Amino acid sequence: MEQLAMRWGKSPLPIDPPPPLGITIRTYAEADREALKDTLIPLTEKRYDDAELNNIIIHKPGVRLEGIFLAEENGEIVGTTTGYFNGDGISGTLHMVSVLPKANGKGLGKVLCQHAMQYLTKNGCDEVVLNTDDFRLPAIKTYLRLGFKPIIASEEMQARWDAIYKEI
Repeated sequence: MEQLAMRWGKSPLPIDPPPPLGITIRTYAEADREALKDTLIPLTEKRYDDAELNNIIIHKPGVRLEGIFLAEENGEIVGTTTGYFNGDGISGTLHMVSVLPKANGKGLGKVLCQHAMQYLTKNGCDEVVLNTDDFRLPAIKTYLRLGFKPIIASEEMQARWDAIYKEI
């Protein structure tokens, strides 16, 4: 099934809040590779090998290492997202937002998204897009609160969004 698509743009940028107490947000370093793989498991339901991680994040076109954000608590990576450039000079993508279950409920997904959105807009993006799945209702709520709007290109997509709005 085709993923849902959402777009943010031409609305006030969400204020970059401080992370929850005891958590720091920082950018990726090569020493974080194995921890990043672990942090993506709740999102992907698998542990990527090096080639897969390179393909989906590290060496993905438009990704710069300073656009890979990590949430760290007590020396452990507990969340991540990536903001990358789409190559058109005006838009970026919010990609691979994932938080470990033990860190859920702290607002980390929102904080990570805001960091990536700030990064993209400070580097020239007027628009940020993302893809997600229908069952990721907590994430969809966060994206809506951040000002993302659904991209609806068909009646089938409208019906899916109608069902989501009824659930959230």
